[in-house]
Amino acid sequence: MFDLMPVVNYIADQRQVTNLKVGGDLGIVEGKPIPLHIGMRKGLAPLAGILEKAMKAVTDDELKVLREKWLGDSDKQQVKGKLRADFRHRP
Repeated sequence: MFDLMPVVNYIADQRQVTNLKVGGDLGIVEGKPIPLHIGMRKGLAPLAGILEKAMKAVTDDELKVLREKWLGDSDKQQVKGKLRADFRHRP
């Protein structure tokens, strides 16, 4: 299961941020690839069209290779080792 809320909650707690609100749903579905997005400054508008065209030109096979290189092959990832007993019971 892929879920960002535990990460957000942890960081907010660590940094004592108390005024966060959920602004929407990312639309992430388990087992389905997360769409790629690129953000840039407003002053770089000409670059946006170039990058959009380049992203559309990437084939599914090329995208798979890029995901495996930068994010790891999720089919092959396995958690190795065990948590110590004192870590298992922490809130």
